[in-house]
Amino acid sequence: MGNVSLTKVSGVSGILAGILFAVALLLFNFSVQDVDATGSTSFLSAFNENRIVLASVMWLFILGPIFILVMAVGLYHALRSEGNLVMLAGVLMAFGLLLVLAKSLLNLGMIYELAPMYEAGDAASKAAAVVVAETFKTIGLFLDLVGGLLISGLGVFIFSLAMIKSSNFAGWIGWLGIPVALAGGWLNLASPATDVIVTIGIAGFYGFIVWLIVAGVS
Repeated sequence: MGNVSLTKVSGVSGILAGILFAVALLLFNFSVQDVDATGSTSFLSAFNENRIVLASVMWLFILGPIFILVMAVGLYHALRSEGNLVMLAGVLMAFGLLLVLAKSLLNLGMIYELAPMYEAGDAASKAAAVVVAETFKTIGLFLDLVGGLLISGLGVFIFSLAMIKSSNFAGWIGWLGIPVALAGGWLNLASPATDVIVTIGIAGFYGFIVWLIVAGVS
């Protein structure tokens, strides 16, 4: 009975995580302008202008990984008969989620503290804010790439392979996770080099949202 309850909680958590990410993307894409402008100066100004919406998006991106962590525990219990690698998938996914959470916290720091400091500060304060923003952006990029590799490239990939073999999940859900892992985890590592890979990585994240929801429903 305990396993049945854990399975239900895990499924609901996956669905909620997918919904939270989808809402965050909708908020960002339809309510925020010019956040991706080149240069830290424009970046900080856009953060300050869109502070409420961006803070809401970041909090959604903080809540989402917490639900994914719960889902990962349930996936391990449902798939543990498929081999020891399933436990490794959960551990790797947990580390990746911590990295993604760290990136979201850095972004919140820029939204709540750095952007207002830049807008209200004198020339010296503005220069200092730009330096910190550049550092945070670089760290955030690294956290995002490595976190995506651990979550999608390894965690989703291993879980999906186990789903293909397991009778507890429809095989097509596992097959869906394979391209999600490749696009959102492995290919995304090259996203700083070309916009084409950036687009593929974004598609991989959308696929990840779908994978979360359908795996949760099943």
